[in-house]
Amino acid sequence: MIEKPEIINTGYLMLKDDGLVYSFYKNTETPFTGICGEYYSPDEVEEYIAEDGAFIEGIDFSHMLDYRENYKNGLKHGLCEYFGTFGKPLYKENYQFGLKHGVCEYYYDKITLTRLALRKGSWVFSVWQSNPMSKGKYIYNKGEIISSFSEKEEMKKQILYRKKVKQEKEELLKELLKKQRKLF
Repeated sequence: MIEKPEIINTGYLMLKDDGLVYSFYKNTETPFTGICGEYYSPDEVEEYIAEDGAFIEGIDFSHMLDYRENYKNGLKHGLCEYFGTFGKPLYKENYQFGLKHGVCEYYYDKITLTRLALRKGSWVFSVWQSNPMSKGKYIYNKGEIISSFSEKEEMKKQILYRKKVKQEKEELLKELLKKQRKLF
C-alpha cells in the first residue's frame, strides 16, 4: 500500500534572504522538500511570518483545499494546484527548479489567483495578484512560454484568419476584374 505524503501547512514555511523556502515546522537548516497546502476559509487571515520563523498569524481553516505546492530543495518543483471556493480548480502549474516548466492550465480569466511572498523589513507576508493568463493551456520551458492555446487567442486567430481570407478573396476578385477589363 502506498503511503499518502504528509502535506505541510503553508503557515509553517518561510522565505529566507537566499530566495529559498524553508520549513520551521521540521528543519530550518535545509531548504524545504515536500508538499505544502493551505485550506480555504471565507474568513481568511493574511499570513504574517517573521523572518526568524516565529508564527504570527494563520488561517481559520474550514478544511477546503485552497492550494497545494510541491517543493524540492526550497524551490517549487512539480505540480502546483490552486483552487477556488468549494474546491473548484482555478489553475495548475508545473515547475522545475523554481521555474514554470511543462504544461500549465488556467481555467478562469480575470480572477485574483496568485499568492506572492513579499518582504517588508523583517517580515515576510503573502499578497494575492491577478492572473495574467487567459483561460487555456500554456507550455513553458525553463520559465519561458514556448507554446500556448487559450480561448481568447484562438478566437483572435480565427477572426484574423477570416479577415485574411476575405482580404485575399477581394484582392483575387479585383485582379480578375482588371484582367477582364483588359480583354474588353
